[in-house]
Amino acid sequence: MKLVGLNRNRPDLYNKVKSFTSLSEVFALIFCGQLIIEPSQAVETQMFDLYEKKWNQKVVDVFGLEQLSFPNIVSSGTVFEIQDKNALARYGIKNESCKFVVGGADTQLAIKAVTSEDDENELYLVSGTTSPVCIRSSVPAKYRDCWLDLDLKGERYILEFNPGVTGLNYERSKQLLSAEANYSELEKAIDLFHKPKAIASFTTQSFQSDTGVKKLGGFFMSSPLSAAITKKDLIAGIVYDIGFAISKKVKQLEVDTAQKHNAIVACGGGMQSSVLPQIIANLTQKRVLIFSDFKEPSILGCLKVIEEKLHGSASNIERKIEFEYLPQSSGSLMQAYREWNEIGIGLKQI
Repeated sequence: MKLVGLNRNRPDLYNKVKSFTSLSEVFALIFCGQLIIEPSQAVETQMFDLYEKKWNQKVVDVFGLEQLSFPNIVSSGTVFEIQDKNALARYGIKNESCKFVVGGADTQLAIKAVTSEDDENELYLVSGTTSPVCIRSSVPAKYRDCWLDLDLKGERYILEFNPGVTGLNYERSKQLLSAEANYSELEKAIDLFHKPKAIASFTTQSFQSDTGVKKLGGFFMSSPLSAAITKKDLIAGIVYDIGFAISKKVKQLEVDTAQKHNAIVACGGGMQSSVLPQIIANLTQKRVLIFSDFKEPSILGCLKVIEEKLHGSASNIERKIEFEYLPQSSGSLMQAYREWNEIGIGLKQI
């Protein structure tokens, strides 16, 4: 859609465009002279038919992009020899015998980082700027408010139930309200067995309007405004909002797919929080498992792709549980979740 916008608003620039690819695969062009894109990246362009696994010419024609040359579809793990040694030097890479290995989309690589040998009933949470709740599927199932993606190599599908912006809200609220505090200090003030003083609604994909009107959000609390409300209470409201929105997507996934899961395998920077995974465990009544090296799972997924291709196995990358959050019962948390849900439904009507 960015190309469509460029064509409509800056045709002078668009007429200079020859082709496109993803940010990661552009280095295959720079180092190897190969114009390629991985299936999990291609599907994000909205011009790739995820059923037929090829570029959709009808969509290309509708958007008037037929003048472009389209990159070749190449699977994750494909290896290319370096053709431009000078390019390596420009990017500070001293090993001239290195190779280029095709990776893939960040969420899919993150899932690969924490994938077990038997993942048919694994439920994944990749928590960062957004926090998609995902499962793999051998068939392209479609559900309301579910994003259908291709997995690495395009061999399976990813069903993604995404609450939208999550971690970015947490980061911004901290910067605006309590920049001097660290995250662990802020979370010490959160007691999951007492009702939060403020309920927030800022996640972007929760309670979307059917009319396409941009969702409203805000903080909600008892009136009149209490003198006891602090900045930390507002930040806590953001944390609850993230946990509530993720939990709602977990519940939606299980209802829509008619699948039950015993645990959630979670990764990403959002799982550095000690409160957020416990909120999710309590509301979904599922264990939340966080494996070692969980903070940068997309990078670890890349490493697994490389190890499997160049060395035949990634067995040296240990899959070890670092944190496990067990579900607890909390009536006040469930009450807060119900109030948050009612507020969201109300905002949807505005």
